[in-house]
Amino acid sequence: FCRHISVQRLDADTGSAMSSDVVPKADVAGEVYDRKRVLYSFLGAIAAAVLTGTGPIWIRVSSIGEISTAMYRFLIAIPFLAILHICDEPFEDKYRDTRITPQEWRMIIITLVCIGFGQGIAIILSYFGTNMTSVALASILVQTSIFWAPLFAIWVFRERFGLFWVVGLVLTLAGLLLVLVGDDFSTLLSGFSTDDITGLIGDGLSLASGIVFAMNLIAFKYLRRYLRVGPALFWPTAISALMCFCGALAAGETFIANSWQGWLVLFANSVLVQVIGGILYVLSVKHCPAGLFALTAVVSTIVSVFLAWILFKETMSLPQLVGVAVCLVGLFFAQVRAADIGVKTNCFCFWKKQTNPYGRMD
Repeated sequence: FCRHISVQRLDADTGSAMSSDVVPKADVAGEVYDRKRVLYSFLGAIAAAVLTGTGPIWIRVSSIGEISTAMYRFLIAIPFLAILHICDEPFEDKYRDTRITPQEWRMIIITLVCIGFGQGIAIILSYFGTNMTSVALASILVQTSIFWAPLFAIWVFRERFGLFWVVGLVLTLAGLLLVLVGDDFSTLLSGFSTDDITGLIGDGLSLASGIVFAMNLIAFKYLRRYLRVGPALFWPTAISALMCFCGALAAGETFIANSWQGWLVLFANSVLVQVIGGILYVLSVKHCPAGLFALTAVVSTIVSVFLAWILFKETMSLPQLVGVAVCLVGLFFAQVRAADIGVKTNCFCFWKKQTNPYGRMD
């Protein structure tokens, strides 16, 4: 995967770019994000995170299980996304009149399938992990995706991050910890007990869920180089519905809501989270650096906490309010120089850079 999307090299003698028939079309040397597009995509990612933050509320009021609710979230969205897929052009502008190579087709299909399986697996892992360890610790481990995604972006897209982004990441992680835990750290520490094997397994499942969510973000960003929103969202959604169906069967959950209000909850969850929120998510990920995009996931947590406070009269402590403020300050710092995040040929990578006469990375 990393080899396929290697950056374009400059000819050592002439200083000119290698021809497009040698270098993969999706890669541009020294690519720098456009500041205005980054800002709009960042706002779109925040809007998607706000809608995603309503997901736990719909799950809580749903009359069926958590994985079954997620299954209907994907299943009900399929007709809407199918219409978008049919009405929209399947490929991005520069690939409509250009033949896509068999290698690129193979990577597109593999990425679509992996995203679909990844979404379903992440939800299933999160469900079982939450039931095997403390809720606070499981939530924090799942949210570590905001840490893993930038690492994957450095490795895969060779993105580089400045001091403002690092400060923003640290503040966001600190604020997230306060929001999820508040002033009751005993619930967090209880999940670290080494005497409870079940709790350790739950911690591992929750952490794996966060890693899979981060990998899905990177895969979506790669996929948007070729495909537009319709096909990039439709096929993974269909596969995720099948994965959640299998997970709900394994968990022994029911599939039938007990009233029309229950079906209305499932419909609203699907339209708001998967259709509108999913479209905003996939639309924004193309022009926003992966490291910055990942940080917007904390907005979902903030929205969930606030809605639970308003609707279910749950207590919200002063440390949680401080955590919300710290998260927002962190997001502000992270986006200050976001447009400067680009491809840098001498940045740190996890593999040795070697070139061959064809300009590809070995």
